[in-house]
Amino acid sequence: MIGKNGVEDAFGREFSNRFNIHRTRRNFPNQGIDTFENMARKGVFIIDRVVQELMGGGIDPDKNAWIIPVKENQAVVPSH
Repeated sequence: MIGKNGVEDAFGREFSNRFNIHRTRRNFPNQGIDTFENMARKGVFIIDRVVQELMGGGIDPDKNAWIIPVKENQAVVPSH
């Protein structure tokens, strides 16, 4: 959510934009080579599906926001 620049700022250093996932896991496409942007895109796609299919929510493309329903007896915490 803070992007590559935010991660680099948090760690106080620059990171490569090419990652060899096969160093720790197997059977990924592209021989396990991935980029920060592609991993972020996949992560957002997964979150979109979870919000829609498992939580019964939606996506507001105009606001670039997830709509997550609040169930009865569920606490609501402001996001600040």
